Amino acid sequence: MNSDAPATSFLQEAKQLSRLSLPLIVAQGGVTLMGAVDALIIGQVSALEMAAVSLGNGLVSMFLGIGIGLALGIEPLVGQAFGAKRYNDARSWLWQGLWVCLFVSPALIALTIGAAFLLEPFGISLELAERARAYIWPRLVGVPIVFFCIATRAYLSNISRPQAALYAAIVSNIANVGLDLWFVHGWGVVPPLGAEGIAWSTTFCFLFVLLVQCQSIFSIWKKKEDFGDSLQWGERPIVLRLRKTFKTGWPIGLHMLAEMGVFSFVSTLIARMGEVSLAAHQIAISLASVTFMGAVGIANATTARVGNHVGASATAGARRAGFVGFVMGGSFMGIAGSCFFIFAEPLAGLFTQEQTVAQVAANLLRIAGVFAVADGFQVVAGGALRGAGDTRWPFMANFVGHWFIGLPVGVYAVLRMDSGPAGYWWGLTVGLCFVALVLAVRFERLSAKPIQRLSLPP
Repeated sequence: MNSDAPATSFLQEAKQLSRLSLPLIVAQGGVTLMGAVDALIIGQVSALEMAAVSLGNGLVSMFLGIGIGLALGIEPLVGQAFGAKRYNDARSWLWQGLWVCLFVSPALIALTIGAAFLLEPFGISLELAERARAYIWPRLVGVPIVFFCIATRAYLSNISRPQAALYAAIVSNIANVGLDLWFVHGWGVVPPLGAEGIAWSTTFCFLFVLLVQCQSIFSIWKKKEDFGDSLQWGERPIVLRLRKTFKTGWPIGLHMLAEMGVFSFVSTLIARMGEVSLAAHQIAISLASVTFMGAVGIANATTARVGNHVGASATAGARRAGFVGFVMGGSFMGIAGSCFFIFAEPLAGLFTQEQTVAQVAANLLRIAGVFAVADGFQVVAGGALRGAGDTRWPFMANFVGHWFIGLPVGVYAVLRMDSGPAGYWWGLTVGLCFVALVLAVRFERLSAKPIQRLSLPP
């Protein structure tokens, strides 16, 4: 009887994690699916417009990553407060997270604008740089909206109410198709906007997601489904809590900057190889990102489950939730990677009619099939550590793995082996393997002894 208890407990955790993961997988995958649809639609216009979307989105995403990390900083705070039955505190962390996002938005917008005018000195052609900037301006309008979307979804997942994020993702993806076609090709009073139209569509879709998630939160509070005392329509900035939110979130922001930054930097390096290489890279990264966001959904669910267990002073449950997440994330990305490897040519052919672009993209997709598994493990391990309140190790592992291991390997492959864009992809793969190993070992050691809750200001 006793020998069956651990297995039963493992299965129970797997069921809990699955129920929480599925809506988040759809929600996270839905965000990236919009990017894949964007690439599919803009790819039918020209390689230049697709390259402009890839380059512009890379720059925006690099600096957005800092704010997204700060928004995700509320995850362990909300999760542990909810697990400790401090339900009003969980609400408070959401408000403080929104304030932090609002305060950092102007600085991140300014950094993005500055980077947008450094494209030509970096070797990007004037025509491509101008089209990339046309994409960037509408995205900047929605910077705070994106941060608020991340923070509200983080709150919902960590109180085990992720369904609103699922509904918002489904409807916003449907809307994105119509808006993309309308803005890209033009209709009525809207002229054909190309890459700029993709950006406007993205901004409007994020606004819709935010409205749906906010409505869900206020409904939960009104009905006290989160066990809170009363409806909170707002909360002023509280210095102690702002500091705690920032302290928890800034390593996640730097982690995001390190990870998104290296991908953006690689995109810029590939852009110097020409429009064909960059368009192929955009196809491969769009498809890889869709499946990766599925793993991110599992990682977010793992963060919530680990955080709830830590809040309830149940380290054994937190450890179990982390390992269940590892299995789910690795299995999910293993299946996705196999599909990339087997169906590389048909998948690439969906995005472009230019045979040269499709051939290069198919080669990159086969490499994506290899790094997908490592990507799944590392993102779930980072989520487990985040739930435990450890946000610094994921940053350090990603910084070292991507910038001091993966990027140098990629540059060597390109310069010494004349491997083209595939060299950079192999470098990214090596970096991801390193990050996955380090974070998995860190969680195993951290969870082998009692995990201390984050200190929560009164």
